[in-house]
Amino acid sequence: MTLDQGELRVAYIRESDMTDTMQADKHALQVACFADVPAEEIFDHFVAEPIGSVLA
Repeated sequence: MTLDQGELRVAYIRESDMTDTMQADKHALQVACFADVPAEEIFDHFVAEPIGSVLA
């Protein structure tokens, strides 16, 4: 996936097709984005059975 001179590519990746690196990067992004959100609220409002991810 590349970002070239202001261009943004978006890809849908099935959760089962994500590499270990993709999974780790996704987890790091989630930690950074939700660091101030209490764990209980995350599980109540954001956790669902994953079927895929949109990567940009």
